[in-house]
Amino acid sequence: MSLKLYVEGGGDNNHALAAQCRQAFAAFFLKAGVQRRPRVVACGGRSQALKYFQGAIKSGESPLLLLDSEGPAPATPDENAFYRVQAMEAWFHADKQTLGEYFGGSFRATALSARPNIEEIPKADLFDGLKRATKDCQKGEYSKGHHSFDILGRIDPSRVASASRHADRLLKALTTAI
Repeated sequence: MSLKLYVEGGGDNNHALAAQCRQAFAAFFLKAGVQRRPRVVACGGRSQALKYFQGAIKSGESPLLLLDSEGPAPATPDENAFYRVQAMEAWFHADKQTLGEYFGGSFRATALSARPNIEEIPKADLFDGLKRATKDCQKGEYSKGHHSFDILGRIDPSRVASASRHADRLLKALTTAI
């Protein structure tokens, strides 16, 4: 039986975006050295992810769930639930070098939050920082649907895990999954 990871994101009923989501997570997990990569199920919104996850549990599976915490994450989540604190874009702040390479010469890394613990960056600051850092870039201003999964597939998982205990917990759980 394959391990399933139900992920918030990938757009509601947007098959192309869901495919980008799955591919980005596959690339991220591959770079992280996860040998048995989970089958990523892009669920769209938070409520859909929870619904699919709960349905999988009821059917006897042992799925995993990955959500944005939307605010400070709970200290003790369910053992099968993980957070991309406070939004997936927090992970991008952990790897400013790759962001700069992706967006090119006009990228302004100093516009991003300087907090080393990406879990403490409020959601609004994550997006505001990305908007200001990319406003003059050739690829255009950061857009969640347009850039997010392309960036996710490029960032360094070790930098993300170093900056987020929640990401570190997820990667360790996937690395030790039997």
